[in-house]
Amino acid sequence: MPTDSLDHSHNLAAIKFHRALERAHGDYAQSLAAALGEDIVEVPALRGPVQRRIAALPGLATIKGMTAGEIATELDYDEANTYTAVAGLEKASMVEVVEGSRPRRWRLTVKHRRNRVLRMSRLIPKGRWTTYGEFSIAIYGNWRMAITVGQVAKKNPAFANPHRVLKSGGRVDDEWRDDEGRGPEECKRRLTEEKVWLGGKDTANRKFFLGWEELKRLLEAAEADEESEQAA
Repeated sequence: MPTDSLDHSHNLAAIKFHRALERAHGDYAQSLAAALGEDIVEVPALRGPVQRRIAALPGLATIKGMTAGEIATELDYDEANTYTAVAGLEKASMVEVVEGSRPRRWRLTVKHRRNRVLRMSRLIPKGRWTTYGEFSIAIYGNWRMAITVGQVAKKNPAFANPHRVLKSGGRVDDEWRDDEGRGPEECKRRLTEEKVWLGGKDTANRKFFLGWEELKRLLEAAEADEESEQAA
């Protein structure tokens, strides 16, 4: 092969390589920025399962928030002790008092309330399940942030319904733990209670799978509702 042809082929290969490298760096930068700017929020140290259960209540993620009485009713817990637990969450900067509310109402602080991964976790209805990868695609347009979603689910108490977010194929993560330290069998028990777990196959029933397109629609609708509520 003539030298000119070899040089031309080499140049074309180099161009393709650098373009691919540029795209890869762009995707990585986008994912990293998303993680640092949105999903890796500081998680306060909470005292016991009650505070963790409170942090995951959907009502606390609304602009209106909840009173101590409403929280106590939701948890079937003593109101006086609920008030003490909420005060601890406020001190830990997990919740804030809704300004001007009478009786006093609390809601998650902005960084926890508007985080899109946390918000989407509250939108998975009972009797449905999805995966970390579907979360990632719905929010970022790709699956590369699936590990980040899993870390948020594991570490942030404001991540609701963790038993409904599974590994690829509807499998339960071996490291899954609830707010009382119970492992994978508890996750399977909850899914069985919601009639979506296939015990014989040790996976969730594909019939009740929630894909990224539906997740994205639910998230966008929730964000639109919040914008309307703020504008009102």
